[in-house]
Amino acid sequence: MRLRTCMLLTLTVSLSACATQHLNFTMHAPAAVNLKAKGVQSLAVTTFDGPGESGKKIAELLTAKLVDGQYFKVVEREKLLALENEQVLGMTGVVDEKMAAKAGKVLGVDALILGKVMPHLGQGKIAVLYRVVKAETGEILAAKQVIGVNPEDGKGVRRAFRKEEGERPELIAKLAQNAVAKVAAGLQPHPVKVEREFENGGWLFGDSDVMQGIEYIKAGRPEDAITQWEGVVKRDPGNNAAWYNLGIACEILNEFERAEQAYRMAEKIMPKLRYMEAVGHV
Repeated sequence: MRLRTCMLLTLTVSLSACATQHLNFTMHAPAAVNLKAKGVQSLAVTTFDGPGESGKKIAELLTAKLVDGQYFKVVEREKLLALENEQVLGMTGVVDEKMAAKAGKVLGVDALILGKVMPHLGQGKIAVLYRVVKAETGEILAAKQVIGVNPEDGKGVRRAFRKEEGERPELIAKLAQNAVAKVAAGLQPHPVKVEREFENGGWLFGDSDVMQGIEYIKAGRPEDAITQWEGVVKRDPGNNAAWYNLGIACEILNEFERAEQAYRMAEKIMPKLRYMEAVGHV
């Protein structure tokens, strides 16, 4: 009987306001490479090298993804194709950094994206190698390889690729979209669904001032949550829960330096594992 009572108490605590509250929301993660810090405001995506139409398709998808992101000024594909047809870039896109610099000046962009597509259909994946070249100097600003897989079921992709030829276009499209999403995420900020565990600031019923900030987060008002928790730590500098929650709110708004400072303050007050992990994450 006692065990049952404890279980019910734990359930009530987790659903109401005991130690922590789990919230799911979407935040914008930063790009893996800060191209704007390197002077890139505009760019163009050349036709990637690859078998069949794969390079052209990847370039089209990536261009559309970057345009949707509205982070860079992106040259229309038609202008690139015109240069490629005139063999300024070559029929399969830019082949070296010197040619990229030349083409970039013609297009009036800060950088070009070059790449190569390597399908591994028997394994159910596509490898995409890309590099970002600065138009003014031909300097390589970023270079990486990503693997496009089927996010739904990788094993199912392998089985399907061994079936009829007619099933391949749809599967290849899924792999290409997955690869392009990874390339774009490396170049520009992007939405990411995350779960964060906010602390209530007190055992059982929590701290009402700290919990008010959580209510602001639930209402989609992270700025007000920051103001709330800044007020709490000003009055009570040793409130580790408020510092920790403040770090999460700053992270939601991409204010990563402030987030790190807040996490470190929480860790200094009470070295909890989640505080240490938050510092490492941000």
